[in-house]
Amino acid sequence: MKKNKKIYTYLSFGLLFTPFIANSCGEVVTSIDRQKENQDLKSTEVKNYLENKTVELILKDYWYGKDVDLEKEIEKSESSYFKDAWKAFDFYQKYNLKKNPYYSWNIISELNKNNALSNDDYIKLINNIKSPEKLFSQEDFRLLFKLNNSNIKYDINKMLLNLNYLSKMKKENIEKSKKYKNVFDTTNNNNSKNKNIYENISLTSNDFFLISLLLNKEVAQVWNFESDEQNKAKTLRNIKIYGETSEKDFNNFLSPKTQNLEITKLAKDFELFEINDSIELKNLYGYKGILYNQNNLRKYDFSYSLNDLMRLPEIKSGFLNNEEKLILSKNNLINALKWKGKKELSVQIKENFDKNKDSSVITKNDLEIIKPKDVDGVKYEIHRILTKDKNDKNIDVLIKMTLDSNDSKNLDSRYYWVNNLSWDSTKINKSIQIPEEGKELTQYPDFISYWDSEQDKLFASYVLPIVPLYNNNILENNKNKIYFSLNSTPWESEENKIKLIHSLYLADENSLFNEALSFFEDEGYKIEYIDDIFTPTEDNKDNKKEN
Repeated sequence: MKKNKKIYTYLSFGLLFTPFIANSCGEVVTSIDRQKENQDLKSTEVKNYLENKTVELILKDYWYGKDVDLEKEIEKSESSYFKDAWKAFDFYQKYNLKKNPYYSWNIISELNKNNALSNDDYIKLINNIKSPEKLFSQEDFRLLFKLNNSNIKYDINKMLLNLNYLSKMKKENIEKSKKYKNVFDTTNNNNSKNKNIYENISLTSNDFFLISLLLNKEVAQVWNFESDEQNKAKTLRNIKIYGETSEKDFNNFLSPKTQNLEITKLAKDFELFEINDSIELKNLYGYKGILYNQNNLRKYDFSYSLNDLMRLPEIKSGFLNNEEKLILSKNNLINALKWKGKKELSVQIKENFDKNKDSSVITKNDLEIIKPKDVDGVKYEIHRILTKDKNDKNIDVLIKMTLDSNDSKNLDSRYYWVNNLSWDSTKINKSIQIPEEGKELTQYPDFISYWDSEQDKLFASYVLPIVPLYNNNILENNKNKIYFSLNSTPWESEENKIKLIHSLYLADENSLFNEALSFFEDEGYKIEYIDDIFTPTEDNKDNKKEN
């Protein structure tokens, strides 16, 4: 962090107004309108203006260049600031248009009402937005961004702060931060959960705080209906959701009489991710969005605990099965009967393995699956190795089974763990969990029931748990270390990661913005409000004496 520099500036903000802002890496502005200062500082408009100035300073110092003028950068189509801002705004306007189809018109109307638009700008926007659900163009965005009264600049800069904080933080900034150091403060016993999380995310990952958020917040994308109406229960109690017709069956929960815009809400393409299931999510009614605190999924054999997530084989979406308490995808339902008679097979360490090695250096090439002669129709592969302790000689192995099929759309896989493969310097021990001839798989049902007998109500839900996977193998000091990452998840690509971050933000704006801002406030980026009479500081004590 560089030393404080003081820049005295006069700001025009509808009234003569220049409050005192102190940033350890930025500006100090001193007031010239003392009589109105206290009243003005209380207004939301002024608070937002000051906060935006602080956010802009952080954006420049960390990501877009200390010496750049963001007002000019927004005019440059190839600048990283404009590209990020436009993507954020485009997501933001689609999100708001979905909530209110008159969103674009309302913005123009409000700005015009407040005399914030020139006649030419008003005509330009009205001509571009001729129908309620029309989107603003890049040029429209630039126009709105420059208007102090539109709040667009403030809202988008907050989204950019969250985006960059969650996905573009460098190792040195994380490691030296007060937030990171506090987690490892041995005097604070309340940090054990975050300490465990931080220890299992690589500091070299730019997504450090995004992964941490996902490990903390129990996030899922959710579609559901429920009803405890007795008349409806009698009608729908025995209706099922089957694989091939799952979208239609799911939506049949709603009779035409009970359908309305809220209940039949659909997810739009801009909100959806590519998943390991053939279901058409954009056709499902009952979209609830990105939701936090979904720990209720533990009833369906999905746990957000760190230890359980370390053993999660893949990001699996599906219907909540009310009978067996499982999450079953459309592909699971379609292929349920094809798995009948298929077996889990054991795995062993090869005889030529160097028994002096410990678990931190063992690889898939050191293992082999024990295959009896009667196995067909299934492909087996060693998917992952989980080490328990770097100095231990004991591992768990994740096996992936995939049905042989020419149907690429409805491919289906199952996973299982073979635990406690161990060795010492003299011998290799086989796991006793699965016999050499294999163990028959637990059979999945080929349908989902609407009826939840435990809660005595009708309930149908499709969920996509949003979590990282424990699959990032990094060689550190000649040892393999595993960390959580976004690898092999629906949000691995840059495009989908940005989509996820903006979705997370708009689902809980205040909390995520305050968390990001708090990180930088701890690093010295603070707004300080000074009363009419300055409080003496090391920098102004002498000046006050002279006065």
